[in-house]
Amino acid sequence: MPALAGIAAATVVIACILVWLGVRLAGAASTSAVRRVALFVLVAYVAICFWRPSAFLVADMFVLATGTLAGVVLARMLGSPAALIAFALAAGIADAISFTGGVTRMILEASHASKSSLLVYLSLSVPVPHLGLTAVVGVGDLFVLAVFMAALRRLEYGRAAFIVPSSGLLIALGAGLALGGVPAVPMMSAAVIVLVGITKFRQSRTVPLRTP
Repeated sequence: MPALAGIAAATVVIACILVWLGVRLAGAASTSAVRRVALFVLVAYVAICFWRPSAFLVADMFVLATGTLAGVVLARMLGSPAALIAFALAAGIADAISFTGGVTRMILEASHASKSSLLVYLSLSVPVPHLGLTAVVGVGDLFVLAVFMAALRRLEYGRAAFIVPSSGLLIALGAGLALGGVPAVPMMSAAVIVLVGITKFRQSRTVPLRTP
């Protein structure tokens, strides 16, 4: 368990940093260019999910790239704090439903029963002593992470655009290790909603200076 916790935490931290770097890099490109690259990466990723190569690093690379680029594309449609909050609520509810009795639950149960290896290719997976190749964070979680980072960055939230979604994901990881698995998106969504809400509240309390 200590080995799993340490490796999983390191994997999530590195993933957050790489997603943030990808968001910043994609932010300098045009929307059309990002969409073209995202489409190419997505097609390649789907092929990998069918092919399922034994080299897990290849799958991990495409999990990161697909989640990041798809997230950047969607984030460019969220042009206001209200739109971001609406997305956060919808994503959090959808992930909770999927985790408790939807597609995510079916994939997890098939993986635990050794009936399918698909989970490894839908997640960032790393080798863990005594456990073998272990899924740590899903491509859907990375997608939502990238949406939050890119949208908050476009809305000029500064360093909070990296810190807040990453913190939500790390909290979800800790809860998941303690409880045997939890949906990560609701915790990221809650962190982002609190950030946006506090910011809007502070702005509403600011009284503009009156000039004589």
